[in-house]
Amino acid sequence: MPNTTTNVKTDYYVPPDPKVEIKEKIRAFFNAFGNLITVIALIAILGVISYFFIFPFNVVDGISMQPNFCNGDIYITNKITDYFNNYSKGDVIAFKYNEKSNYIKRIVAMEGDTVKIEGGKVYVNGLEIEEPYLPEGRTTEVGGWSQLAEGMEYIVPKGHYFVLGDNRHFSSDSRDFLAISPSKNPMNGNVIVIVWPPERMRIFDKNQGLPENECNK
Repeated sequence: MPNTTTNVKTDYYVPPDPKVEIKEKIRAFFNAFGNLITVIALIAILGVISYFFIFPFNVVDGISMQPNFCNGDIYITNKITDYFNNYSKGDVIAFKYNEKSNYIKRIVAMEGDTVKIEGGKVYVNGLEIEEPYLPEGRTTEVGGWSQLAEGMEYIVPKGHYFVLGDNRHFSSDSRDFLAISPSKNPMNGNVIVIVWPPERMRIFDKNQGLPENECNK
């Protein structure tokens, strides 16, 4: 019996439904918008975490660190240093002095070091320390206002830091309140960048100093 099967062609064009197209476009828009909001939220969360826990911003209040830090300067510290207790001599750190005051000072000696101030110079373990960050001729004095006397030797206790302001004649520091400790004086990291004002914006180098008149410009 002959084969009478007939092949019928059915691949004809079906025009798209405008309503379906609109729905698809709306769905794609909201998907993209949702992804954008998610990215923005993640960036904001990371920014908040960074600001409070990793790279916080700080503001200089006072003249005790002139000329390297001027009143009103804004700087960023590295809190990771604090988490791992990885500070070193020469670091400039931010810390809480009391409930009302936050200080910025420079570490000049650490636990176990013997500090002596004599003849306008600072000695650590019997050797005069080099301080290339200070203006030429700047001296370090002690007096009646200080807990240290001229030529007196002071051993930095375990877990403590002996700190001084760069503006030695106008700084309240370890000459007054002796060495600080993270348990009593919570630290906010060491300075890594000065971000304001623009003319002093720079990556901070603890071994370099600015000119004597920097803050008078």
